[in-house]
Amino acid sequence: RTSSFQFKGKTDDLRQIGTTLGAAYVVEGSVRRSGDHVRVTAQVIDSRDGARRWSETYDRDVTDILKVQYEIAASLVRALQLEVTSLSSLQQRALPKRKDAYDSYLRGMHALNRFDQRGFEEAVADFQHALEVEPTFAPAAAELSRTLVLLPLFGFVRPQVGYEQARAAADKALKLDVNSALPHTVLGLVHTYYDWDRRAAAEEFKIAVALAPHDPVVLLHAAQERMSVGQWSEAKRFLDASIAVDPLGPSAHQVLGWVYLRLGRLSEAGDTLRRLLEIDPSYVYAHHDLGIVLLADRKPEAALAEFQKETPAGAQLPGLAVVYYALSRTKEADAALARLETEGADNRAMELAEVYAIRGQKDKAFKWLDRACTRKEWTLIGLVGDPLLKNLEGDPRYKALLRRMNLPE
Repeated sequence: RTSSFQFKGKTDDLRQIGTTLGAAYVVEGSVRRSGDHVRVTAQVIDSRDGARRWSETYDRDVTDILKVQYEIAASLVRALQLEVTSLSSLQQRALPKRKDAYDSYLRGMHALNRFDQRGFEEAVADFQHALEVEPTFAPAAAELSRTLVLLPLFGFVRPQVGYEQARAAADKALKLDVNSALPHTVLGLVHTYYDWDRRAAAEEFKIAVALAPHDPVVLLHAAQERMSVGQWSEAKRFLDASIAVDPLGPSAHQVLGWVYLRLGRLSEAGDTLRRLLEIDPSYVYAHHDLGIVLLADRKPEAALAEFQKETPAGAQLPGLAVVYYALSRTKEADAALARLETEGADNRAMELAEVYAIRGQKDKAFKWLDRACTRKEWTLIGLVGDPLLKNLEGDPRYKALLRRMNLPE
């Protein structure tokens, strides 16, 4: 969805869209609704020569909309003479009996995909309403658990509250559909970011990937779990698979940039993050991450230019504090650090630790790392192999920190 919806409402040549998405065929169409009546039109274009291979129009009651999805999928299989294992997963999909439940579910998905605090909060309300109307509607339960785990991940609610709510929601979702990959993914994230139960996290993601081996969201989060324990080659494998399915998904490109940086493949890290900025020029911390790569590549002036592009202004501070120190612009480095400490004491302890580590002030670095651990900051996912913490790795306190978080030494 992330990739395909970038072309919604645009008049790009379908052959070019197919090339960009790495897809041999493009399905396009429209949905028009009037009261309880829905008209769906769909057609398949061969992106290699622009020829239309199939088209159809469906007039249905809104309660039959999921059945239309199955009919379209089955028609595509026949029209393109595809060999598929089975359409049973789609056919057996939980069909809501109440159309207002499905309406709320779709509204929730729309709000969720905005990926901001208001969108998440609206999505939670929509999914909860769908479940109030129809308590057995498993997809709504799965997406509710996913939304709830994103709230603490993005720092919008306290970890002690958000992760426990997500865990409970995932458990309920699995009672409705034991074969749903998303609740297993959510439990894997809770174990990774909150419980620090590495074995349980790996097991949940193993189940999730087995259930949904081509789901880009599952693959992305599986990569993050592997990255957290320093298994960077495995993380890259999951990210490559996620990007193959969702080539314009920005999050996978960001995490892949982190992985390349830890592998020491700086040129590829830079290229990946530049690609991210092509996909989404305003993606948060993309310029910051590129600046870190350039700094590691001993290009501090270029790094400074990237840090200065980061928005909002507060997001520039950790990068500026580091790069000004590298450039021996001490007064400016101190000013950026002081402002970061004032503004970020409550939720940016990991970034403060990185800045103090670069400056060689180990006691202060470990003080902030301890605070980050106590508050379960999501940024701790990048602790292992963090180039900004290199100065700390020989200190016994660093190994004690890894043990505290159940991470490999």
